[in-house]
Amino acid sequence: ITGLADTTSNVKLKSTLREVMGTLESGRTLSDALAQHPKVFSSFFVSLVQVGETTGKIEIIFKQLAFYLDRDHTTKAKIKAAIRYPSFVLIAISLALAVVTIWVIPAFNSMFESFGESLPLPTRILMNVSSFMVNYWIFVLLGIVMVFFGVGKYINTDSGRYRWDKLKLNLPLVGS
Repeated sequence: ITGLADTTSNVKLKSTLREVMGTLESGRTLSDALAQHPKVFSSFFVSLVQVGETTGKIEIIFKQLAFYLDRDHTTKAKIKAAIRYPSFVLIAISLALAVVTIWVIPAFNSMFESFGESLPLPTRILMNVSSFMVNYWIFVLLGIVMVFFGVGKYINTDSGRYRWDKLKLNLPLVGS
């Protein structure tokens, strides 16, 4: 563990491994030492190390953990790669809608007013939405930011995480 701490370039991991080594040198078990760092070592990781200590098969457990961590890393990388393109598309669409709503529609609004004719209901709704966005854009932006952070905070709670994960599992194509 000391050798691993000396060779890693990750500062957080280096300090954590040194603390683990100090705990081991004080006579505690490896699983106890790892359990003191829940942000670095998950309960799953600690539980498997504890099983390896009690059964005397720590080497086999570490091989299984290495396989699991490698597979987990690969899966996360694939998910990030798959989500990247749709995220860029959604951002581009949002920017295009903002440009149309803030600059293009108001230009047509003055042209339609010069005709003096009554506009169809969908057109009037679109014009009013555009007018609202132009006049109250700061409140709309603040509302979006507040919703974004509020949802993020909710997802960090136990019930929020459960519902978020349940929603992800029920998404078409992605969920399965």
